[in-house]
This record gives sequence, C-alpha cells and structure tokens, in this order.
Amino acid sequence: MPSVQQDNACSSGKIMNLASNDVERFIMCSLFMSYLFWSPIQSFAILGVGIWLLGPAFAAGFALLLLIVVPLQMYLANRFAFYRSKIAAITDRRVSLVSQTIYGVRVMKMNGWEWQFLERITSIREEEISQIKKANGLKAMNEALYFSANIVISIVIFVVHIATGGVLNPRSVFTVMGLVNLVQLEMTKHVSLGVMGLSECYVSISRIQAFLELCELPSTTLEKEQLVDDSPTLLLTDISCFWNHTKKRNSVNRIENSQSLIPAISNVSLDFHRNSITCIIGSVGSGKSALLQAIVGELPLFSGTLNRNYTSLAYAPQDTFIMNGPIRENITMGLDWDKQFYKEIIEATGLDVDFH
Repeated sequence: MPSVQQDNACSSGKIMNLASNDVERFIMCSLFMSYLFWSPIQSFAILGVGIWLLGPAFAAGFALLLLIVVPLQMYLANRFAFYRSKIAAITDRRVSLVSQTIYGVRVMKMNGWEWQFLERITSIREEEISQIKKANGLKAMNEALYFSANIVISIVIFVVHIATGGVLNPRSVFTVMGLVNLVQLEMTKHVSLGVMGLSECYVSISRIQAFLELCELPSTTLEKEQLVDDSPTLLLTDISCFWNHTKKRNSVNRIENSQSLIPAISNVSLDFHRNSITCIIGSVGSGKSALLQAIVGELPLFSGTLNRNYTSLAYAPQDTFIMNGPIRENITMGLDWDKQFYKEIIEATGLDVDFH
C-alpha cells in the first residue's frame, strides 16, 4: 500500500501500534468474554440459595446489584472503550511523528529543527497522557465500586431482613456475606472485565479491519510475453503528480480542486533504457524522491502516461535505521573504535550538543 500521505496511506507507526496494542486486546477479550454467559447463570443460582436461606431480603440486595451496580459498571466500561479509541488514534500520531523524526534526522539536524520536533512530540504526548488519565480515572471508579459493592449490598440485605422481622445469627451473616462475595466477583468484576474487553476488542477489530481494507498498490510489472524489445524499459510522458491526490478523484474534481493540491512533480517526460545507468540530480525539494515514488507506484499519476516494459522492478530506499545497541556501535558500524576519529565524527555531525 502507498506510504505517502493519501486517503489510503498507512504510516509505519500506525502499523506498529496495530501489531502491538490492538492485537493485545484480543487476549483480554478471550479471557473474560465467556463470563458474560456464565456469570448471570451462576448469579441466579446464588439468588435461589440466598432466598432459601434468608428469604426475600436477599432478593432486595440482589436487585440493588442488578439495577444499580452492574449498569453503572457497564457504563464505565463503555466510556473506557470510548477513551481507548481516542488514545489509539493519538498514539498513532505520536508513533508516526517519532518514526518520521528518526527517518529524517539528517535533515532535522542540518536545519536545527530539534526543538520544534520535540515540542510537537511533547504536545501530542501530553494530549495522549490527558486521555490516559481520564481512562485511568474510570478504571479507579470501577475498582472502587467493586470493593465497596459487597459491603453496601450486605448492609442492605441485613437491614431489610431485620425490618421484615427477621433475626440475624452468625450462621446467616457469614453465609450471606460469602454468597454476596461470590455474586460481587461474578457480576461486578468478571462481567465488567468481559464488557470492557469486548468493547476494546470491537474497537481494535474496527481499526484492523479498516487497515486490511486499504487499497493495495497496483501491479507495475508485465508478463514475459508482453515485453517489447525495441521500446524503452520505462517511458514517462508529461506526467504530473500531487502529494494529496488520490485515485478516487474523477476528471471533474481534478479541474475544480487543482488549486488545493500540493504539487510533487509537473509535466515530466523521461525514458529509461536497458543496460544503462541514469542519475537524477537536483536540489532539495526539486522532486527527486517524488519521481522515484511515481515510478514504483507509490505516488499516483494525476495526468500523463507511464509505460512499463519489464518483468520485475527492484527499489532500495536509503532509510535511516537504528541498531539495537549502544550509540557507539551505531556510529562505528562494526569498525574498530578510534577515539580521535570518533570524536571528529561526533563534532562533524553535531551530536556533541545532544550528548551533553
């Protein structure tokens, strides 16, 4: 799929977030989803035992649990899923920006944009933390409701039992509290985790489904019998591309919205032949990378034609990467460490300011 910023593009940061955070939500859902079926059955069985031991007073506490505590926890779980969706979108933005910073670190250092990128990343991180705090507040309320529910329900049962002329004794008190603890564990803990896990899993499934439904890159190769010996390997005729142009636009929209499009390359005609080397030289921002992306199919054509006459195409981009190891190993790249030469490299690349 395209990596440029289009409607059907997907950044590497978003893919990493889907593979790490969203897939993990399936684990919690698989652990607690079955309780949505078994917990009500077990709770009604406990209700029958409680009524047999203590009478209708136990039903009063059970009604309090079903009509107030459980709906409140359902509401908290749904709100948590809402914040989970917002957090995931903000995390996508943050991880994408960090990835872009790493890939473009050379340009960033050359122009002294470190603080600007730091401010943008910090701003997105603060927004993310703000939403995480709200979600954690809902979690705290859910836990507080869980630990206080058994005490409140037990008090209601005992008060109703005494008000209806019943007599409390150690046998009934400890038995009822044990039954209430079981109901509390099933209805306010397991059911809540089941609803929360199911809600989060639904959000993750929606995000993953949207990712899987993105448009694939069109095939840019030909079969061997389709090749023409006398034609150029690649022929570009008056092609124009825009960074924010998608293939969904029709010819009418191209004319009407052309003023809002961001140009990448304009009216380029070029041909490549077999057994030849072509070097594309130009200043920063002149369209070298855009031309390569148009050739490999990453950047869709707005106008012009691109004729291909090959069976396979290899593309080796020079993206910045970081090895899993100390900074020194990332700089020496397996060579012997020369202290003086290492110091000269640090000063020449401007890393001495970052190290201090």
